[in-house]
Amino acid sequence: MHYIVKLFFGFTFCFVWHPSFAQGLAKPEVWRIYPNRSAKAIKPQGPNKEELSFGFMLQSTQPTHKYKREQKNLLWGFNFYVDYRIKERPFSFGLDVGWSGNGRSSTNQSILVQTINAGVIIDEYQVPLNVVAHNGITHGMLHARITASRSLIRPYFDLLFGLHYFATRVKIYEEGNEFYFKDDQNDDGLISNNLLESSIALGAGGRVGLLIKLMPHIYLNASAANYQGSKARYYTAPDLDSWDIVIDSQFDANDKLNEQDLNINSVAKRAPISAWLFQMGIVFSSNDF
Repeated sequence: MHYIVKLFFGFTFCFVWHPSFAQGLAKPEVWRIYPNRSAKAIKPQGPNKEELSFGFMLQSTQPTHKYKREQKNLLWGFNFYVDYRIKERPFSFGLDVGWSGNGRSSTNQSILVQTINAGVIIDEYQVPLNVVAHNGITHGMLHARITASRSLIRPYFDLLFGLHYFATRVKIYEEGNEFYFKDDQNDDGLISNNLLESSIALGAGGRVGLLIKLMPHIYLNASAANYQGSKARYYTAPDLDSWDIVIDSQFDANDKLNEQDLNINSVAKRAPISAWLFQMGIVFSSNDF
């Protein structure tokens, strides 16, 4: 039912009434007063909130082009990301940080250690060692995102730009109970931890994905990304498997092992990075839509 009240000086006031108002089932709609115009309704406005979301995803990387010639295996890892949306706009921005493994090897060797006093060799003994080498790729990427209207399924598109850090690290553990190199308080026997090779590559690309609502504030995230990058130096998993790591044969018991003491019969690869990146995981959002 509409009630229209005409006031002096040409003003009109309009009020809409329904019997359900009296039962508390609905709220009356108030109309504005306009001088010498017909009345217009005020439409309710939606939530005007900022949105912060963060997620954890497992990822698989498939190298392509020249990168695939050297790196033929799939790379497995994980990714964390945070995304910030300004109120009700479809645009947001954020940061991805992740890591992928790229091979690991473990070999047992021994070195000859001499005890020398005043230039005279007093004693010699063999020290058993375990040499562990592993590759890792760490990435940090900024993303700019546009997301479709909020619903149970929310498609999105990202522009990506960031860094990829390739690192090959060699750790040497002393085995046995004689403690020639290691501190007897160091239970794992680690006596050397050296960065054998490292390289940084710039990369950029795009990502498409779906946010599927599972329950309030929680979404399943599935995405596929393609990125291209600059050249990087790196070892591959087959390189680690075929390494013949040679340690200088003679040491004084007070010496420490470092990267100059390691001789490896392998040359690092060098190629521009390019790959498909597939991710799936869970996202938590501060707002529920």
